[in-house]
Amino acid sequence: MLNLTNLRTLLLQVLSLPALHTAILFTPEGQLVSFASDSSRSKDEIRVVVGLSGEIWQETKEQGIGMVDSELGRLLVLPIEQVRGESEARNEEDEPMMLLALNADNSVRWEEMEKKYDDIEVASVQGKSLAACRAWGALAALTSKSDGHRLRRGTAQSLIPLAHPSTLSEGQSQLKASLLVMRRWSATGVRVSRQANNAAQLSSASASIAAVTRTSRKRYSIQTAAAQKPSVRPIEPTNAPLHDDTHITTGPASRPSRPDPHILLAPQLKYVRETLLNLLGSSHPSLTEIAKYYFLHPSKQLRPLLVLLFSQATNGLGGRWHEKQWAAECEGARGRAEELDQPLTRPDVLNDWNPNMPDNTSSFSNTFSLRPPRPTHTSPLPPPFPPVDAAPTLATIPTLLPTQMRLAQIVEMIHVASLLHDDVIDKSPLRRGAVSAPAAFGNKLSVLAGDFLLGRTSAALSRLGENEVVELIASVIANLVEGEILQLKAMHGEDLGIKGATTSSVGQDNWNIYMQKTYLKTASLMAKGARAAVVLGGCKEGEVWKEIAYAYGRNLGIAFQLVDDILDYEAGEITLGKPGGADLRLGLATGPALFAWEEHPELGPLIERKFKQEGDVELAREFVRRSSGVERTRDLARSYADKAREVLTSLPESDAKAALVVLTERVVKRTS
Repeated sequence: MLNLTNLRTLLLQVLSLPALHTAILFTPEGQLVSFASDSSRSKDEIRVVVGLSGEIWQETKEQGIGMVDSELGRLLVLPIEQVRGESEARNEEDEPMMLLALNADNSVRWEEMEKKYDDIEVASVQGKSLAACRAWGALAALTSKSDGHRLRRGTAQSLIPLAHPSTLSEGQSQLKASLLVMRRWSATGVRVSRQANNAAQLSSASASIAAVTRTSRKRYSIQTAAAQKPSVRPIEPTNAPLHDDTHITTGPASRPSRPDPHILLAPQLKYVRETLLNLLGSSHPSLTEIAKYYFLHPSKQLRPLLVLLFSQATNGLGGRWHEKQWAAECEGARGRAEELDQPLTRPDVLNDWNPNMPDNTSSFSNTFSLRPPRPTHTSPLPPPFPPVDAAPTLATIPTLLPTQMRLAQIVEMIHVASLLHDDVIDKSPLRRGAVSAPAAFGNKLSVLAGDFLLGRTSAALSRLGENEVVELIASVIANLVEGEILQLKAMHGEDLGIKGATTSSVGQDNWNIYMQKTYLKTASLMAKGARAAVVLGGCKEGEVWKEIAYAYGRNLGIAFQLVDDILDYEAGEITLGKPGGADLRLGLATGPALFAWEEHPELGPLIERKFKQEGDVELAREFVRRSSGVERTRDLARSYADKAREVLTSLPESDAKAALVVLTERVVKRTS
């Protein structure tokens, strides 16, 4: 066992109770190494902080630092580099040896938290904690192999004891608060005053400081960037609608070479996430609680992000753009934000009570009298728009229409509904770093909550006013069901009477079924959601913009799922927020196993019997490890990501387009 007592002692010295209450060391793969915290921190909170910190690092590692304000408090993530010899150079692509996450109350200043990180570095360099430095070096040896590959995730867990065992309770507490309020998710740099302070601290260690390398950092913040732009309409607070007379604008494109997708649209994603909860109110509090459950845990928000990025990347290009822009501003045209909550049918007929929208919904009544029909709604006629003769150009100010914001919420609701149903079918104990809904509420309520979400989604969809969008999103729901049937066919075909053909060697049929399932369960929602966003922006039949959106979403979605299947073999529970190795335990052979089957035919019988016998799962993982299955699956994912990037060439240059390019790279490189 690796003794990290001195390392934990160093972490305890970092704390400033009660304000700065948690310090965690973990690997870039999400493996917990050691932590120190006050006694009120639960095991589940530590796991959630590790999972969120890993996600922050993946988004901000190019700048070398990540910061987030959440309902758990302020969270700072910084790299801990290896001690190197004078002749050893740091490769820019190398991951840091470990990551340090500091969790504090919102009253603690960011500069104070960064100072704690500097103190750790100074202590290490000056030899004040040589035992800790030795522990770091030992861990560095554990996290690499002689062949240059990083140690597989999960292995280090058996070698490194959890520090502070008194905080690790056996029970699973349910974290139902919203853990991620993206008021600040940014890279930061070294201020002049901070540089001077660091220089004074390190002056006594100048002879040995060259032995420690540290990721360079530069300052970037959402607040500063917004202050440098012309006036931008702010996002309204939670529960408040957008202004009656306008749609959301995001400021003129400054065209940085590589904008961070989440930072670029952080205010819009926050608005989407918070106002979405208003759509989920029910007359049954328990149903409301479970319907909101997964939305209150950190998520990548990839699907709404795709909708918003493609909206911003194409608004202005479609032949009906002026009509859509007018509808977003004209009262009665049903394109303004508050009009999207108004029912097309009388509330007393719908009987779909939502306490968050008392003016637009109605409770069930025991008596119902015949009422005269409502006056016919007459929509205002749009003004004559200028003929579209010139080449299409993007909107002068990057713009998001209220209908596109609502679509972003709709695709996330459909995604979460599918998670609720999947977790019941797969008997998953964890989701997004917390107890899964079936484990917390039971299977019946989880299934009903998923159905409830789909019902609310359908109503919201009908109010967008675009038949093609309704058709696209409705077909997504059918695709999700068809994809699940394909998966059940592979898992329980004999029990369900839908047994498929089996072969003793891997063939094209196996791959066709696998890729079809990948599209239906994952890529369909991304592809059709992106296409629907462009249609809502005024793209007409015969225009290429919606074809670009669909092709990008389809290729990116398949790449995303291929990497997800890789992580099921490589990542640990903390990194994924759900159990690792789940696919094999479910009897599923995904990309890495199919490739390994080609190299190790003896894997075939295990796949055919769905890994049911004792030791099958471990043996299958060993076959995959000895093969090039993971590398070949990643190459396949990279080829799909490259195709997604290629289709963007026809779009005009913009921040949103550049962010879409960045996404194609991050999807392949992600580790959670």
